[in-house]
Amino acid sequence: MRSEDVEIFSDMTNAAVMRHPGRKFPGILVQGDNLYAMCLRADVACEKVGRGTPGYEDLNGLRNTL
Repeated sequence: MRSEDVEIFSDMTNAAVMRHPGRKFPGILVQGDNLYAMCLRADVACEKVGRGTPGYEDLNGLRNTL
C-alpha cells in the first residue's frame, strides 16, 4: 500500500469526489458494499433481458465495466 495526496472536492458520505495527481478529471469514490450492490443489480438486469436480446451487449458491457 502507498499513500499519496489527492485533491478532495467533496468528502460527503457516499459522495466523495477527488482527483488524483496527474489526472485531468476528478473521480468518485464508491464504497465496496455499494459497488457490490450495483454489480448484483447489473447481473439481475442481464439475466432479465437475456442473451441475444437487443441491448443485451450494451448492458453486459456495463456489467463488465463495474
